[in-house]
Parts: sequence; structure tokens; C-alpha cells
Amino acid sequence: MSKITKDDWVALEFSLDRKSSDRYLSPLECASLLAIAKNQYSIQDILKKIKISKDMFGKILRLEKIKPKKIRDSIVWGHSNYNLGLISMSVAKYIAKLEDEQNQLELYGLVCKHRLTKTEMKDVIPEFNRGISLIDGVKNVVSLRPKIVKKNQIIGKIINKELSQILINKSPKERNILFKEYLSRIVSKDDINACVLNENNFFIDCTNGAAETILSLSTELELYISEQLLKIVFND
Repeated sequence: MSKITKDDWVALEFSLDRKSSDRYLSPLECASLLAIAKNQYSIQDILKKIKISKDMFGKILRLEKIKPKKIRDSIVWGHSNYNLGLISMSVAKYIAKLEDEQNQLELYGLVCKHRLTKTEMKDVIPEFNRGISLIDGVKNVVSLRPKIVKKNQIIGKIINKELSQILINKSPKERNILFKEYLSRIVSKDDINACVLNENNFFIDCTNGAAETILSLSTELELYISEQLLKIVFND
């Protein structure tokens, strides 16, 4: 049985440090070494040696469940680069939840084709577990993306459950004032024709230029807006 060496520990520590510019190992190489380490040390000892959380340890180790070499070689640190077939660790960990190799390959193909985010991946797996095919599950998730109804209208959903619970206890007027104040930090108030916020969804009617600005805020716009609104609520 292979044994983890002193050099392996050093490489792991540098590679798993998010602030490190010297990530010697790929996510899969880290996963393989952690699988070896787990057979020789307790999880607590491993966490102390490389200074990562138990949650991160589990996420990295889960990547070992990915079987196709094509996918294993595609996993990178940082953001996905779908044009090159490269996916982030945050996206790959959901592919790892599928046991069948063909299902993993199918989902990988859909991920790259539709440029699925980690938030969207989180929703695809439960649908698959309920008996919905991967292709239909992905279609359902993609259909819920923030979209321009017209050139100047955007519809999206509130992702954060904590925020939803807070918004339930606010009046429609309070929610809409909160939302308009947030949007006015991004675009001019004069560019906002109307905006509506409830515990589940948001709607924005604005100028074409403002719509483009708002949609460019993040590739995960719904998650981004939800997180920003939650910060505002807590600061008030």
C-alpha cells in the first residue's frame, strides 16, 4: 500500500491553501493523496497537518468517486472554463454524487453545454434522485435562470432561505423599498421603472442599459442578489 510522504504533506498544504499562488497539485491529485492519508491517519490528524476544515476535506475526498478519466482530468481550481471543458471543484463535487459512470459523463456534457453553475448543480441532483432524467432535470433548472422577459425586464428567484424567511415578515411596500434602494446603488434610480421583491422572486423593469448592467453583476445573479440583500437586511 502506498504511503503518504513528507513531501506529499507539503504539497497538500500549499495546494489546499486558497491564498497560495503555488497550487502544485490538481484537485484530483489532492483527493488521491487524502484517500491514502485517510488509511494511515485519523481525520483529525489530517486536518491539523494541512489546516483545512472537515467540510473541505469531505468535498475534496468526494472527487475520488468520479470515475471517467475525461472528467477527472478536467477538474481545476477556481472558476470553470467551459470553452475548454474545464470545471471547478465546486461543480465537480455534484457530478461525484452520481454512482454510474455513464451518468457522470452525461452530466459532465450537460454542464459544459449549458455552463451550469454550482447553485444550479445543487438543484439538478435532487431532481435526478426523484426519477427525472438528467437532461430534463438540467432543462428545468436552466429554465429558471434570471432572464430578460423583454429587453428591459428581468425575473429571478431568491436563493437564500434565511433571506426568504426575513422577507415574509416584511410588508410588500417595505420589501420593494428595500429592493429599489439596493438597485439604486448599481444603476440610477431614473433607470428603474418598477421593481418587485417577495420572499421567493424578484422582478425588475428598467432601461435596456440598466438591464445589461444588472445582468453583468455575476454569472450567478440570483445568488449574488440574494446575498447582497441579506447583508443589507442585517445592517439595517
